[in-house]
Amino acid sequence: MTHATRFVAVAVLVALAVGAPVQAQTPEIDALRVRAEAGDPNAQNDLGVRYANGRGVPQDYVQADMWFNLAASRMTGEDRESAVLARDRARASLNHARQWQEQSAASAQSVARRCRRATSSVGSAGRYKRLCPGVFRPRSSSSS
Repeated sequence: MTHATRFVAVAVLVALAVGAPVQAQTPEIDALRVRAEAGDPNAQNDLGVRYANGRGVPQDYVQADMWFNLAASRMTGEDRESAVLARDRARASLNHARQWQEQSAASAQSVARRCRRATSSVGSAGRYKRLCPGVFRPRSSSSS
């Protein structure tokens, strides 16, 4: 076993040990997971496919990447190439999801800033309704 393969195997075992608790989905998934954790590269690849597509397990691109990477480290030839391509697709999907999340957060922050500005000025009820429908209640102008 090469140093890189040992490193990947140790990283997977550590991730399994300290990561999110593994939930029992179905007997089929449990059996597949047992084979994958025992080092069966085909089971590792299959588990990666299931995580990437959300079939029988929650969709999780990080888990998909981990299983595809481990499978690729143990496979050769076309099987390895296929696992590497699948891993790269899972990474691209994860990056796309992260970018979407960052853009959504930035958009929400922008709306919140506009709503705060709209509600802080006197006579802004009309602007508030237009900019922040159902998002925030206008601040009362009286101080207690």
